[in-house]
Amino acid sequence: MSRGRRGQLIASLGNPDESARNAAVAWLRQNPDPKLAGELIHHLRAGLDDTPELLLALGPGAAPALVRSLAHPKPLPAVDVLGRIGEGATDALLGALDQSNRQVRLLAAFALGRSGDPAVPMGLIGLVESGRTSPELGVSLIEWLRHHHHPAPEVLDRILAIIQSRSAPPLLSDFIRMLIAFEDPRLVPVLAAILEDRSTANLWRASMMTLSRIADPAAEPTLLRILVDDAADLGMRMDAICGLARLMSAAALAPLRDLASSNQPRPVLPGPLPPDEARPAMERSLREQRAWKLKLMALAALEHMDNPSRPLQPDYALMQPIPAGPPQSGRQA
Repeated sequence: MSRGRRGQLIASLGNPDESARNAAVAWLRQNPDPKLAGELIHHLRAGLDDTPELLLALGPGAAPALVRSLAHPKPLPAVDVLGRIGEGATDALLGALDQSNRQVRLLAAFALGRSGDPAVPMGLIGLVESGRTSPELGVSLIEWLRHHHHPAPEVLDRILAIIQSRSAPPLLSDFIRMLIAFEDPRLVPVLAAILEDRSTANLWRASMMTLSRIADPAAEPTLLRILVDDAADLGMRMDAICGLARLMSAAALAPLRDLASSNQPRPVLPGPLPPDEARPAMERSLREQRAWKLKLMALAALEHMDNPSRPLQPDYALMQPIPAGPPQSGRQA
């Protein structure tokens, strides 16, 4: 096709005459030409309705130009098309993870996460196993698992191997969060071991979040241990409450009722304080917030366990500080 003819067809995509536009779309669909990818991407960014399907018709031939367009100020339509191309774009997107442009790396990671190519997680895990630890790898795997709820068993095998070997430390928290996508009896022992090991304290929050969401009854002893540990991180205890409520744990009822019945007074918002009183007031406020958050989360958990249709959502409005009233003036004689 001559350059002039290609230009006419591309220009027709923006023609207000519907018949001319439809004729151009039909011809381009029947005669896909990768040389048109750049011009189609320009129209994609302009929001023309037919361009995504025309780029999809080009298949892998459009992937290099689409990856280059990720550096453009309007890259999101290209991310969607790359994800829909699937297997034909995988190699180009994996290569984009090496680019110096952070925007390109991150958007390539999101496009891989949306891809229907079942080889994507293995390709990403392979990069991690080879020593790569860029954060985009974790982003991409989490996105892929979020969009595809039935990953192959080998994916879990390799994720667990990375977690248990403690390789790729910068990505371990991401890999632990990925376990939410799986149902497997091996998960609880791995997470419980991390939560018992003080040398892996930097992984406790991610492990606790995951353990509380996988809804495995084997998690109950670990969740109970953290629930009643006053020295445990507040977020971890909150996760423990949520996890036990999801399990409808009878063993959790007594400690949850103890937290829910706390007689912690509602905070009072003080007025201006002298410097020597400000720090003690701040520390007292933090203690009050901790007690109230646990109390309200326990109340929400008990309500959810009594009626599962109730959301596990604490009513934080109940802990809003009460403004201090104006100072009382002495009664005049």
